[in-house]
Amino acid sequence: MIKNFFSLLLFVPILFIHAESVIVHPSHIQAHVAERVATPPMGNFVTEENGVYTLKYNFTTEKHDALFFDLDCPLKTAEEMALQVNGDGKGHTLFVVVRDQSGESFYFHGPAIDFTGWKTLKIKLNYPQINPGEKYASIWGGDGNQHPDFPLQGVTIGLNDTPDTAIDSGEIQIKDVQVK
Repeated sequence: MIKNFFSLLLFVPILFIHAESVIVHPSHIQAHVAERVATPPMGNFVTEENGVYTLKYNFTTEKHDALFFDLDCPLKTAEEMALQVNGDGKGHTLFVVVRDQSGESFYFHGPAIDFTGWKTLKIKLNYPQINPGEKYASIWGGDGNQHPDFPLQGVTIGLNDTPDTAIDSGEIQIKDVQVK
């Protein structure tokens, strides 16, 4: 029985949180099409198989397009995300959004996927220092206090077209997501 349990763990996506592993399946798969939130159009999807998330994208407009999915898992803290990415070398950029307990979202720009093959990437989750009366486009929703209220509800992982005028299609894969 224990052997079967560990075999199962090897074939499902796992989010590692402070050396503790948690099974997390992708949910709430969405897209941005011509700068608007939309259900993923034809040719855009996220799947999971054997612990690997595959993002198949088809950016079709000369405005902002993106494909993204949620991993719903409470996080006591989040200062950095590390993940392994199998890149397609097309230069589109990874991004992460963390959602706090009030539903407030914080956007973090990630690196360009300008490589092919597997590579470990890290995204520092440096929350902005807010001055009174200042608003950031990278923070929205929830209680609007513009600082993370822990525990976090989860993270969103996505791929932005870069530049926004890019019309392109391809596929990247993500595995071994770790939040520290």
